[in-house]
Amino acid sequence: MEALGAALREAVRGSVARASEPRWTLLFSGGLDSSLVARIGQEVGEPPDLVTIGFPGSRDLERGRRSAEALGIPWRSVPLSPDAVRSARDEILRGKGLPPPRLLSVQVGMYLAVRAARTQYVLCGQGADELFLGYAHFRGLAAPEVPRRAQADWGTLVAQDWPTSTRLAALLGHRLASPFLDGSVQSVAMRFSWGERMGKAPLRALARSLGLPPEISEAPKTAMQYGTGIDRFLRRDPESSAQFRSTMVPDVPSREAPRE
Repeated sequence: MEALGAALREAVRGSVARASEPRWTLLFSGGLDSSLVARIGQEVGEPPDLVTIGFPGSRDLERGRRSAEALGIPWRSVPLSPDAVRSARDEILRGKGLPPPRLLSVQVGMYLAVRAARTQYVLCGQGADELFLGYAHFRGLAAPEVPRRAQADWGTLVAQDWPTSTRLAALLGHRLASPFLDGSVQSVAMRFSWGERMGKAPLRALARSLGLPPEISEAPKTAMQYGTGIDRFLRRDPESSAQFRSTMVPDVPSREAPRE
């Protein structure tokens, strides 16, 4: 645990040091991963500009507000409108050098979140669920299947999801980074057994040691596309549902079931 905390501190410190501005933006859901980065950012330098997107009344907007208050860091909310989501959908589907969307709601969420940043340098918590087995599909999975599924998730992240996220950010004029993808953090994560990593237990323990309240340290995983309401909108919007279904990957089950 000490090594994990030290690796994350160095990863955040190194990420912040690469920023060309005094401030940096953190894509903030108010959940465990982004709250850990925010708390460590407070410790190692200038606190981040926390920004949360979501439809009015969405889970992420409410959780982001409460978590920012608990952390004592100023926070911005960016409420979404149907037109804003449709516009982002159209930009992504036009291509702009991007690979075909693997799941449209994820890319739309990342596009809108990065676009809300006021600084060039943007951090996020991507990679934590892959390293520390945070996805819903690990619950109830037979032990022999866990390594295979974890390695498949990691392969998808590094080959598809992360390159697409950084490309989206670059198209919007931003640089995107995640401390959880730092090599030292990955090395420390591998010291934990598969069972010890299950449900992001090491990250939850680290959050408790840093004084984060239970509503953050023990918060259940909710993927951005669900917490913001974007997935629900794209599924139900007559102008978007066909495109949404066409980007679903039939042989890869959803990483997080909607909680609606």
